[in-house]
Amino acid sequence: MPALIVELDTIFLGGFALAAEVLADRLGKYGIRDNDPNRFVRSFYGRPLGPTLRKILPENVDAAHVERRLAATYTALLQQNAMAAKPQIRQLLRPLANAGIRLGIVTHLRRDTALELFEDIAREIAVVPDFSPVSVGVSEASWQAAMVELTSPVRHTVALVSCGASVRTAMQIGLRTAVVPDPMTAFEDCAGALFVCDQVNRTLQTKLKAKLLP
Repeated sequence: MPALIVELDTIFLGGFALAAEVLADRLGKYGIRDNDPNRFVRSFYGRPLGPTLRKILPENVDAAHVERRLAATYTALLQQNAMAAKPQIRQLLRPLANAGIRLGIVTHLRRDTALELFEDIAREIAVVPDFSPVSVGVSEASWQAAMVELTSPVRHTVALVSCGASVRTAMQIGLRTAVVPDPMTAFEDCAGALFVCDQVNRTLQTKLKAKLLP
Protein backbone atom coordinates (compact mmCIF):
# COMPACT_ATOMS: atom_id res chain seq x y z
CA MET A 1 0.00 0.00 0.00
CA PRO A 2 1.38 3.47 -0.85
CA ALA A 3 2.32 5.77 2.02
CA LEU A 4 2.98 9.45 2.65
CA ILE A 5 5.13 10.71 5.55
CA VAL A 6 4.61 14.38 6.42
CA GLU A 7 7.08 16.74 8.12
CA LEU A 8 4.15 18.12 10.07
CA ASP A 9 5.53 20.92 12.25
CA THR A 10 7.24 23.09 9.66
CA ILE A 11 4.56 22.61 6.99
CA PHE A 12 1.44 23.08 9.11
CA LEU A 13 2.28 24.25 12.64
CA GLY A 14 4.31 27.42 12.37
CA GLY A 15 7.23 26.70 10.09
CA PHE A 16 10.84 27.49 10.84
CA ALA A 17 9.72 30.95 12.02
CA LEU A 18 8.38 29.34 15.20
CA ALA A 19 11.63 27.45 15.78
CA ALA A 20 13.60 30.68 15.21
CA GLU A 21 11.38 32.54 17.69
CA VAL A 22 11.97 29.91 20.39
CA LEU A 23 15.73 29.85 19.74
CA ALA A 24 16.00 33.65 19.78
CA ASP A 25 14.07 33.95 23.03
CA ARG A 26 16.01 31.24 24.85
CA LEU A 27 19.46 32.29 23.61
CA GLY A 28 18.70 35.93 24.38
CA LYS A 29 18.57 34.95 28.05
CA TYR A 30 22.28 34.14 27.78
CA GLY A 31 23.20 37.36 26.00
CA ILE A 32 23.18 35.85 22.50
CA ARG A 33 20.98 38.17 20.49
CA ASP A 34 20.29 38.63 16.81
CA ASN A 35 17.39 40.63 15.42
CA ASP A 36 17.48 38.70 12.14
CA PRO A 37 15.60 35.39 12.67
CA ASN A 38 16.94 34.09 9.36
CA ARG A 39 20.44 34.11 10.84
CA PHE A 40 19.26 31.97 13.72
CA VAL A 41 17.79 29.48 11.27
CA ARG A 42 21.00 29.40 9.24
CA SER A 43 23.05 28.84 12.39
CA PHE A 44 21.12 25.73 13.44
CA TYR A 45 19.37 24.45 10.33
CA GLY A 46 20.40 20.97 9.17
CA ARG A 47 22.85 20.51 12.06
CA PRO A 48 22.68 18.50 15.29
CA LEU A 49 21.43 21.02 17.83
CA GLY A 50 23.53 19.95 20.82
CA PRO A 51 27.00 20.49 19.30
CA THR A 52 25.87 23.76 17.72
CA LEU A 53 24.60 25.06 21.06
CA ARG A 54 27.85 24.10 22.79
CA LYS A 55 29.80 26.17 20.27
CA ILE A 56 27.87 29.39 20.86
CA LEU A 57 26.80 29.23 24.51
CA PRO A 58 29.04 30.59 27.29
CA GLU A 59 31.20 27.83 28.78
CA ASN A 60 29.45 28.04 32.15
CA VAL A 61 26.03 27.28 30.62
CA ASP A 62 24.81 23.67 30.51
CA ALA A 63 23.91 23.08 26.84
CA ALA A 64 21.88 19.97 27.72
CA HIS A 65 19.69 22.05 30.05
CA VAL A 66 19.18 24.63 27.28
CA GLU A 67 18.18 21.84 24.88
CA ARG A 68 15.59 20.57 27.34
CA ARG A 69 14.14 24.06 27.84
CA LEU A 70 14.03 24.62 24.07
CA ALA A 71 12.22 21.33 23.55
CA ALA A 72 9.65 22.06 26.27
CA THR A 73 8.89 25.57 24.99
CA TYR A 74 8.73 24.53 21.34
CA THR A 75 6.46 21.57 22.02
CA ALA A 76 4.12 23.72 24.13
CA LEU A 77 3.74 26.24 21.30
CA LEU A 78 3.09 23.49 18.76
CA GLN A 79 0.42 22.04 21.05
CA GLN A 80 -1.28 25.46 21.04
CA ASN A 81 -1.15 25.66 17.23
CA ALA A 82 -2.27 22.13 16.48
CA MET A 83 -6.06 22.30 16.38
CA ALA A 84 -6.10 25.62 14.51
CA ALA A 85 -4.22 23.86 11.69
CA LYS A 86 -6.68 20.99 11.47
CA PRO A 87 -8.85 22.35 8.59
CA GLN A 88 -5.82 22.77 6.31
CA ILE A 89 -4.43 19.37 7.28
CA ARG A 90 -7.82 17.74 6.68
CA GLN A 91 -8.27 19.43 3.32
CA LEU A 92 -4.96 18.10 2.01
CA LEU A 93 -4.70 14.70 3.63
CA ARG A 94 -8.20 13.25 4.06
CA PRO A 95 -8.73 12.74 0.29
CA LEU A 96 -5.35 11.00 0.13
CA ALA A 97 -6.27 8.71 3.03
CA ASN A 98 -9.65 8.00 1.43
CA ALA A 99 -7.82 7.02 -1.77
CA GLY A 100 -5.93 4.30 0.11
CA ILE A 101 -2.69 6.13 0.93
CA ARG A 102 -1.36 5.35 4.42
CA LEU A 103 -0.27 8.39 6.42
CA GLY A 104 2.61 8.98 8.79
CA ILE A 105 3.83 12.16 10.46
CA VAL A 106 7.11 13.27 11.98
CA THR A 107 6.35 15.75 14.75
CA HIS A 108 7.19 17.18 18.17
CA LEU A 109 3.52 16.96 19.19
CA ARG A 110 2.55 14.63 22.01
CA ARG A 111 1.21 11.39 20.60
CA ASP A 112 -2.27 11.87 22.08
CA THR A 113 -2.55 15.33 20.49
CA ALA A 114 -1.40 14.00 17.11
CA LEU A 115 -3.94 11.18 17.23
CA GLU A 116 -6.72 13.61 18.15
CA LEU A 117 -5.65 15.90 15.31
CA PHE A 118 -6.02 13.09 12.78
CA GLU A 119 -9.00 11.23 14.23
CA ASP A 120 -11.39 12.18 11.40
CA ILE A 121 -8.71 12.42 8.71
CA ALA A 122 -7.30 8.89 8.57
CA ARG A 123 -8.35 5.58 10.08
CA GLU A 124 -4.74 4.95 11.09
CA ILE A 125 -1.80 7.32 11.44
CA ALA A 126 1.83 6.52 12.18
CA VAL A 127 3.13 9.10 14.68
CA VAL A 128 6.93 9.33 14.86
CA PRO A 129 8.86 11.78 17.06
CA ASP A 130 11.19 14.35 15.60
CA PHE A 131 14.30 13.64 17.64
CA SER A 132 15.67 17.19 17.56
CA PRO A 133 14.55 19.57 20.37
CA VAL A 134 13.28 22.03 17.70
CA SER A 135 12.71 21.62 13.98
CA VAL A 136 16.00 21.89 12.10
CA GLY A 137 15.26 19.32 9.39
CA VAL A 138 14.13 15.69 9.84
CA SER A 139 16.85 13.19 10.76
CA GLU A 140 17.46 9.86 9.04
CA ALA A 141 16.48 8.17 12.31
CA SER A 142 12.99 9.72 12.20
CA TRP A 143 12.47 8.74 8.56
CA GLN A 144 13.58 5.19 9.31
CA ALA A 145 11.26 4.97 12.33
CA ALA A 146 8.34 6.12 10.17
CA MET A 147 9.13 3.54 7.51
CA VAL A 148 9.20 0.78 10.12
CA GLU A 149 5.86 1.85 11.60
CA LEU A 150 4.17 2.19 8.20
CA THR A 151 5.56 -1.14 6.90
CA SER A 152 5.41 0.32 3.39
CA PRO A 153 8.18 -0.40 0.88
CA VAL A 154 10.37 2.65 0.28
CA ARG A 155 9.56 2.55 -3.46
CA HIS A 156 5.87 3.07 -2.61
CA THR A 157 6.45 5.90 -0.13
CA VAL A 158 6.89 9.67 -0.48
CA ALA A 159 7.94 12.15 2.20
CA LEU A 160 6.33 15.60 2.14
CA VAL A 161 8.97 17.98 3.50
CA SER A 162 9.66 21.68 3.95
CA CYS A 163 13.39 22.04 3.32
CA GLY A 164 16.49 20.80 1.54
CA ALA A 165 17.96 19.29 4.73
CA SER A 166 14.97 16.94 5.01
CA VAL A 167 15.25 16.08 1.31
CA ARG A 168 18.87 15.02 1.81
CA THR A 169 18.26 12.86 4.90
CA ALA A 170 15.29 11.17 3.19
CA MET A 171 17.40 10.45 0.11
CA GLN A 172 20.01 8.79 2.34
CA ILE A 173 17.54 5.94 2.94
CA GLY A 174 16.16 5.94 -0.61
CA LEU A 175 12.99 7.85 0.24
CA ARG A 176 11.44 10.04 -2.45
CA THR A 177 10.38 13.56 -1.49
CA ALA A 178 7.99 16.33 -2.43
CA VAL A 179 8.67 19.81 -1.08
CA VAL A 180 6.59 22.75 0.13
CA PRO A 181 9.54 25.07 0.85
CA ASP A 182 9.55 27.09 4.04
CA PRO A 183 10.30 30.78 3.29
CA MET A 184 13.10 30.79 5.87
CA THR A 185 15.01 28.05 4.06
CA ALA A 186 14.67 29.56 0.59
CA PHE A 187 18.45 29.98 0.50
CA GLU A 188 18.70 26.21 -0.11
CA ASP A 189 17.81 24.23 -3.19
CA CYS A 190 15.88 20.98 -3.01
CA ALA A 191 17.84 18.98 -5.57
CA GLY A 192 16.65 15.40 -5.82
CA ALA A 193 13.01 16.03 -4.92
CA LEU A 194 10.25 14.68 -7.15
CA PHE A 195 8.73 18.15 -7.30
CA VAL A 196 8.42 21.45 -5.45
CA CYS A 197 5.03 23.08 -4.81
CA ASP A 198 4.91 26.65 -3.51
CA GLN A 199 2.01 26.08 -1.13
CA VAL A 200 -0.36 23.53 0.35
CA ASN A 201 -3.23 23.39 -2.13
CA ARG A 202 -5.16 21.13 -4.49
CA THR A 203 -2.29 21.13 -6.98
CA LEU A 204 -0.07 19.57 -4.32
CA GLN A 205 -2.74 17.00 -3.54
CA THR A 206 -3.08 16.09 -7.23
CA LYS A 207 0.68 15.72 -7.67
CA LEU A 208 0.98 13.51 -4.60
CA LYS A 209 -1.81 11.25 -5.84
CA ALA A 210 -0.10 10.98 -9.23
CA LYS A 211 3.17 9.89 -7.61
CA LEU A 212 1.62 7.43 -5.16
CA LEU A 213 -1.33 5.86 -6.92
CA PRO A 214 -1.26 3.64 -10.05
